[in-house]
Amino acid sequence: MKIFYWAPWIGNVGTIKAVINSSNILKKYSKNKISTKIIDAVGEWHNHQNFGDFINLTNKKIYNYLPKNGYIKSRFTYFVIFLYSFLRNLIMSAHFPSISFSN
Repeated sequence: MKIFYWAPWIGNVGTIKAVINSSNILKKYSKNKISTKIIDAVGEWHNHQNFGDFINLTNKKIYNYLPKNGYIKSRFTYFVIFLYSFLRNLIMSAHFPSISFSN
């Protein structure tokens, strides 16, 4: 079974540790019967690549160019990440998992 985590973030919050721990625990306690991957949509997970298995939707670090401060700017950033992820997932439809979590 494949499980993908799609959890974009723009600030240093608990989401990072929670998603990585959840992914690693599922693999560990399923005795590797469950394959988990975290979707790195725009480079937001770039600095955490050594803590889990990731699917990189882009080689570019679009994350560095997106606005992160302010309510309106942060909502715009999440909207851009959603659109980019959605369009890329249509292309990667052969890799769709059994279960997908989003945060």
